[in-house]
Amino acid sequence: MRRRRRPGGCASDERGQATVELTLLLPVLLLMVVGVINFAFIFHTYILVVNAAGVGATYAASNAVAATDLDGIRKAALADSDHWHCNQPTVTATAPVGDPYGYQRISVTVTCPVSDLIIGPSGLGPVTVSATATRRVRK
Repeated sequence: MRRRRRPGGCASDERGQATVELTLLLPVLLLMVVGVINFAFIFHTYILVVNAAGVGATYAASNAVAATDLDGIRKAALADSDHWHCNQPTVTATAPVGDPYGYQRISVTVTCPVSDLIIGPSGLGPVTVSATATRRVRK
């Protein structure tokens, strides 16, 4: 026995199938979109933090006086921090340390807790992005 099809092409018992499928899949799709947006915020902040650590280390490596100027290192590293997705970025620098080749090295670390997440990871706490850059101090 054949079922009669409506002019639209669906049998009468298949009318709400698309609605049921949408209601089942919509939460999963929205969660995926939110995850992609959160990843974009974190990755963008990571790129900015890596660049900031490099800028701070480059400033510190310009000469021996700049290597001990912690305020100048902090200002150089955070010069573009107005556009970050951070609550309170922090900058730390090590004292110049000698290496086996007779040069002094300085390391600058920038840490940033990401604050613009749409939905934070439950139970994991805030997402913190950190990067360290090391440069040779010019003589």
